Amino acid sequence: GVYFRAIVGCYDDAACDVKFKLNVKVNGGAEQTLATWREVQDDDFNRVEVDLSDLAGKNVQFILLVEANGSPANDRALWFAPRIEP
Repeated sequence: GVYFRAIVGCYDDAACDVKFKLNVKVNGGAEQTLATWREVQDDDFNRVEVDLSDLAGKNVQFILLVEANGSPANDRALWFAPRIEP
């Protein structure tokens, strides 16, 4: 019953096109992608949620990434309030 939650989106009026990624390292292992969200400038932010139940009892390192889809020019991407909560 524990979730990763955040709000993601593109800021300002620039032509933004990005991919948000939630990656993890479990028990010191290789980095894995748990979830990916594509965002473009649409004057809207989106709430994202990932169920973390499969990671219960494990040592986990979370990695938040933003990657450009094409040229990074004018990509103003924001993670808002990333958190882990019930």
